[in-house]
Amino acid sequence: MLFRHLLVVYFVFFLFEMAHSGIFATSLQEVAEIFGLCVTTVVKPLKDHSLSPSQPILIYDPPILSNDTLYTERPPDYNFFFTKVSFAMRQQNHEFCWAYIFPELGIRLRDLYTPLFRHYFGSVIPVYFIWIVSQLGQQGRREIRKIKRMLFHTDVNVLGTREFLIHQHDSILYLNRYHGNDYPSSTHEFRRHTEITCSSDSPSETFGNVRNTADYTSVEFSKYHWYYAEWADITLDGNEFAPEFLDMHEKYFHNEKHPAWFEVANASQSFQDFMAHKIFSDTFYNLSITPEINYRQRYKYFKKERLRYSAGNHQILLLGRHTCSFLSCYGIRQSTFAVFTTPFDKYTWICISCVAIALLVSCISRIKTVIPSRLRPIMWLWVLCSLAITAFYKEIFTAEVIHPFERTPTWNYIYDLEKLGFKFFFAADYKEKIYEDMYANGTPPRY
Repeated sequence: MLFRHLLVVYFVFFLFEMAHSGIFATSLQEVAEIFGLCVTTVVKPLKDHSLSPSQPILIYDPPILSNDTLYTERPPDYNFFFTKVSFAMRQQNHEFCWAYIFPELGIRLRDLYTPLFRHYFGSVIPVYFIWIVSQLGQQGRREIRKIKRMLFHTDVNVLGTREFLIHQHDSILYLNRYHGNDYPSSTHEFRRHTEITCSSDSPSETFGNVRNTADYTSVEFSKYHWYYAEWADITLDGNEFAPEFLDMHEKYFHNEKHPAWFEVANASQSFQDFMAHKIFSDTFYNLSITPEINYRQRYKYFKKERLRYSAGNHQILLLGRHTCSFLSCYGIRQSTFAVFTTPFDKYTWICISCVAIALLVSCISRIKTVIPSRLRPIMWLWVLCSLAITAFYKEIFTAEVIHPFERTPTWNYIYDLEKLGFKFFFAADYKEKIYEDMYANGTPPRY
């Protein structure tokens, strides 16, 4: 009797293993097809499963780590590229990316910090980490919580351009690594994960949904996780926001969606400080900032420096700049030769013309008798040069006396130019249709 019970239990367990193995192999095949556009690496599971992807993939067989080295020693520095793998070269498209598939969790979860993965400083393209969780019920939820617990306690600066996903049956969970409490009240749902339904008929459509979700999350959420390095003070308990920054945020940004930029410029310490306020101004409105800085959830902006333009440094890069040649710190919106071509305004020219015509009519006969004909062109040239030189010195004297600014004004004086008509020009938001139409039609902006 006992033998029959054991046989039935063994038979049920065998059917469960067969079904689980079939589900597991199907999930692995499906994930490999979804991320077929990427350079895909599958971390070999402990058990062998059939896999026949339509795209070339890499199979990685990591060394087995014993329990003795789990917490007492660092993971071994084993080589990965060109040693235990082989791959086929192919032409990459503009959506090029890396993908790493983990069929099993186990202790290999800590491979996040091993040479298996490209260092985040060398990665300027998306890197997807996909864990396959085939278990249902409590065991499946326990594995998902374990993955989330590891990711949400990792410094975002270490994660770089990496994206994390969990495949479970017919859906993919995209984990929001920017999940936190430092967000203003808005209509956005700052959830820990977003569920994406897998399409068995179109893996490329599923991959497009994953990519769009990742892009949306980065655009909407990551901007709240930055701070300018000069805004922080080092204390015994860590880093804290400087009181000057907190005062400026409360005064100019917390309740103002469109702050008075000349007042912000007046209160800024430098041009770099002002630019940092402008870059992150969209994230300040209706946002309460605490003095403490959670370094695990914050990127650090190091201002505009040449050394900060290294690829993958996760910094804000200067893509270009535009110079407005019609601007002048002296309130002159004309070319430099305009001083000589138009030395006076129209009313002065009217008065000069009337006097000149009267003198010319009354004295023309006298000029002909006194000045020889050969010297008359030289006389009129001398008169014109005198007018030009007088106008030039008049403009220089007025600029230096009335507007005593340096030729290259420092930031301490730049905000005083508002009364002269000086303006701040900022790049328009490409999402606004009205700006696109204005630029396309050449319509100047209105202020």
